[in-house]
Amino acid sequence: MQTPSTVRNLLGKKLAPDEACPALLLNTMLVFRTERRRAQADELIRPLRSALGAGSADAQLSALILAGMLESALADAGCPAATHAAAVTDALAMQATASVPPQLDLERLLEQVPASQEIAYSAPEGFAFYDVHPLQYAAAVNNFPRQVREARSAAVIGIRSIGTTLGAAVAAGLIQRGVSVERASVRPGGHPYDRRMRFSPGELHWIERRRSTGAAFVVVDEGPGRSGSTFLSVGEALLAEGIARDRILLVCSVEPDVARLCAPDGARRWRRFACCVVPPRHRDWENGAEPWGGGQWRRELIREKNRWPPSWTQFESKKFAQRKRRTLIKFAGLGPFGRMASERAQALACSGFFPSPQWLGDGYLAYNFIHGEPAATHDLCPEILERMAEYLAFRSRAFISAGSTHLTEEMVAVNCGEELGETWSVPGLSLEKPVLVDGRMHPHEWIRTATGWQKVDGVDHGEDHFFPGPSDIAWDLAGAMIEWKMPPSAREYLLRRYQALTGDDARARLPGWMLAYAAFRMGFSRMAAEAMAGTEEQARLQNSYLGYRSIVLQLAGLRAA
Repeated sequence: MQTPSTVRNLLGKKLAPDEACPALLLNTMLVFRTERRRAQADELIRPLRSALGAGSADAQLSALILAGMLESALADAGCPAATHAAAVTDALAMQATASVPPQLDLERLLEQVPASQEIAYSAPEGFAFYDVHPLQYAAAVNNFPRQVREARSAAVIGIRSIGTTLGAAVAAGLIQRGVSVERASVRPGGHPYDRRMRFSPGELHWIERRRSTGAAFVVVDEGPGRSGSTFLSVGEALLAEGIARDRILLVCSVEPDVARLCAPDGARRWRRFACCVVPPRHRDWENGAEPWGGGQWRRELIREKNRWPPSWTQFESKKFAQRKRRTLIKFAGLGPFGRMASERAQALACSGFFPSPQWLGDGYLAYNFIHGEPAATHDLCPEILERMAEYLAFRSRAFISAGSTHLTEEMVAVNCGEELGETWSVPGLSLEKPVLVDGRMHPHEWIRTATGWQKVDGVDHGEDHFFPGPSDIAWDLAGAMIEWKMPPSAREYLLRRYQALTGDDARARLPGWMLAYAAFRMGFSRMAAEAMAGTEEQARLQNSYLGYRSIVLQLAGLRAA
């Protein structure tokens, strides 16, 4: 990983006004996790085979997503069997987009993939968190510029990892329009704000062969994210190989705020390319439903505006309200990710901590509204502390998950060093109760009802792409103490009751996890405030950042400058 000073040297050059990078460009705090799971290929092959054997639309989508994940992981490993996985991905994309049964023996193709092949993979964020739907990418072909839509041939380049599945969907959409398509995938490298694409000799040969036929080049990914540099790296590498600019199309899931892209000279570079933004998917149940994402839920549930919690609206999960049915509908994840989230929601509901869920399919869960009002810090009392202890004891039993601490320790060192100007040596964080944490122990996530306290929003944050990921239950204990501003007596009560229910005495390891929690929230709030500059949300996030910074200073035994 590059150090903060290296990033400043790389990106901190003086730019012309039209090229100006926002202040967040210099924020090098760690907020997003980048850990990839290391396993054998069979870890993806087994659920893929299971999905192929089921007949539902959700199973079909799961198979497509898992095939793309397998293809991406094999390609990253340089395994020749990636071509067999790619054939499976393409066949499933055609089946999903055109209802065409696979013309290939998919099981035989999978048999060509060594089950013991070592791979590394992570959840494709768009499928797991943000409702980036492959079927929409296939349908978006109808919105492509005419020179691409009506081309005789096209070269579809998916950016790994999610670009394998999305690229296959785009290829399927083009094939249905009579376009001759070849598909490939690439993996740019370098710093997230300044990616570089260096094609391999095989990739260069493939590009030249397609260029000589006059093919249009379609670059496919989710995003663009905060920098846009991943897309730009591939588009500019194609230009360097002699592909005409009007033969290159970038296909993405969101309309970028070009002026705020973090890549060096990002605005000017992005404007050089044609871009197609894939429209969001519409489900029948959305008719009459109110969008509650992007912090809109606060208008209905928290009357006093000065009590609204801050929101980095870009990263909130999609959610909707159906008032007549008294139902909240929330995106839980496509394919296998939605299935796992649904199982967690059911477990929480069966244990009495959570509203009853209903799986709607295609990535969404519906919950019955809880009659009550979100709590505030002044509601702290023995009753809610008892309920928290019971809840965290349940999670420590029900959601055991392999975790690690090395990335979290690095996050604390980087965030504290970046913010406080110190060289930080973080003592090792003890991982004694590894679980899928809740991650949202804030007061407003607890509702007082006629029958007691219920927890909301506890299904998915432990597996999102922010810190900490699967971690020690002490992360949630620390989060509860910090977010509720608990005095020492309340902290001791919570720890004592949790220990009585689990036998786990977390006192010795709690100080390190409190610092880790505060360091993450400090970095998150600062980065979010900079990203939301010029909006009403900026002030809330800035105040939040200052509050967490004060806690970090207190925990570190330092004084504010």
